[in-house]
Amino acid sequence: MELLRVMEERRSIRKYKKDKPVGDEEIGELLEAFRWAPSEGNLQPWLIIAVKDGRIIKELSLAAYDQGWVSGAPLIFVVCIDIKKTMNSFGERGMNLYSIQSTAAATQNMLLMAHYKGLGACWISAFEEDKVYRILDLPEWVRPVAIITVGYPDENPKVPLRLDVTDFTFEDKFGTESRVRWKGIGSIFKALKKDDFEGL
Repeated sequence: MELLRVMEERRSIRKYKKDKPVGDEEIGELLEAFRWAPSEGNLQPWLIIAVKDGRIIKELSLAAYDQGWVSGAPLIFVVCIDIKKTMNSFGERGMNLYSIQSTAAATQNMLLMAHYKGLGACWISAFEEDKVYRILDLPEWVRPVAIITVGYPDENPKVPLRLDVTDFTFEDKFGTESRVRWKGIGSIFKALKKDDFEGL
């Protein structure tokens, strides 16, 4: 599968097959994809808790503002930042920006690998940090920044609407009009009908 096609076909999956757990080999491949993301000064400020215990998954579902579908995931990764590591190297900007960018890049790697391997995943940022701290016994120098649900998809969401590249790309300076030549590069939308899009 070509990389661009993987990006275009990936969806946020919120419904998973109940009788098909994610195996250790697949977990290893997802973590391998995660670790090859770029990070500030190659600091790799991330820590991950892989959760398969159904009781803990249920608690994390409640911590994610009681999004009930989360409890149906057979696997959850909680992505965290090592605060001491990033603060010691890059100070406040490292904590408030660099480490967030790094873990976001790594999370996207994982989402793409999940889709490539026939798995579904969803990136969750809406959760109560204090509850996640308690559920996972996190020390104060570890900050949870993302919850990723993973499983074999039991749904096939429609293609979400995407802006054309000309809607957000400028050349050399903000507000230029010469961006039109990039219109439609790599777009799958040409072959789709309006009814195929979610939210239209």
